[in-house]
Order: sequence, then structure tokens, then C-alpha cells
Amino acid sequence: MPIYEFSCDKCNAEFSTIVKATEDKVVCPVCGSDEVSKLISPFSYGGGSPFDCGSM
Repeated sequence: MPIYEFSCDKCNAEFSTIVKATEDKVVCPVCGSDEVSKLISPFSYGGGSPFDCGSM
């Protein structure tokens, strides 16, 4: 289940939540509104290469 970031259109709160495939709507945890917008968030980058075997 992916974690998405949202912004509430009513109170401007920003929050992250896990979104299930079967879930229809996301509600703001601050004001309870379902008028939210999904934010574009940068992905995490740990550096290195997935093919880096270290000291093998």
C-alpha cells in the first residue's frame, strides 16, 4: 500500500496517508473534509547502485 501526500483544499493542511486500492476517498485528519489534492512528492534516494556488491 503506497503512502501519498495530500493538501486539504478547505484548511490547507498537508498530510500523508496510506491509500488502499479499495479506498474511494481520503479525508483531511484536521478538518474532516474530503476535498483534498494529491501532492507531487520527491522520491527517496539513498545513493549507490543496486548493482554495487560492496566488498565481494
